[in-house]
Amino acid sequence: MKSTIINLIRLEKYNRNKAVEYWINGNHKKALRIFRTLNKTFSKEDKIIIIQASEIVNGHDHFYKAIGKDTDNIVAKASYIITKFIGNYV
Repeated sequence: MKSTIINLIRLEKYNRNKAVEYWINGNHKKALRIFRTLNKTFSKEDKIIIIQASEIVNGHDHFYKAIGKDTDNIVAKASYIITKFIGNYV
């Protein structure tokens, strides 16, 4: 059990590092796909925005537009959240 928890922590850290690397290198689409899976990194509210932004940039923007969401604003908010996180992380 203890080794399983340690492996999960290592995997989360590896994924976080990979997502930061993708973001810094400009591959925001891939980075968002990883950031949305991280459990302990963002607040619940921030994670919702990141999940929505990930869905928007991966081709599901029509859904958010259909329900009246400002997709550009969602993506901008997610970018701000992640850039702020990376500034504190690096």
